[in-house]
Amino acid sequence: FGWIYIHAKFDPQSQPLSVVTSAFDRFFLNILANRSEQEYVARVISSLQRNLSSSAIVSLCCLFPTFRILFPSVLRRVVSDEDLSTQNGVAADDEFASGSQMSWRRLNFLFRKLISAVCSVERPLALFFDDLQWADDRCMQLLSALMERDHLQ
Repeated sequence: FGWIYIHAKFDPQSQPLSVVTSAFDRFFLNILANRSEQEYVARVISSLQRNLSSSAIVSLCCLFPTFRILFPSVLRRVVSDEDLSTQNGVAADDEFASGSQMSWRRLNFLFRKLISAVCSVERPLALFFDDLQWADDRCMQLLSALMERDHLQ
């Protein structure tokens, strides 16, 4: 097991937040495909369910489509089947990219909880983002906020 490694590359045409959210979504897709990671996946799911409200989990599912596989019962409780079939993650990206102070605080909170659930002393997290000169201001602010130590255990 060991280190968790998440890599992404920015480019000039990147949509706000899409590079970061896509990198995390690929990570979750990869661990779901690996049978030896099922205990780890269960621990992450449990941590997020313990520390986040249902609406926060739905927001994560909008940002990371793979989360729909992880949290089907939460989605069924909170969102209708019709809503699920038409959602494609754009609404959440637009909400968080809009720049409102409340949505920005919520995004930071969700990412901090996600990072806390994903990494541990036994499984530290290494984030590698290539070509940061192409990152938008929101991504840079988010990455800066994630580097603060106060949310890490």
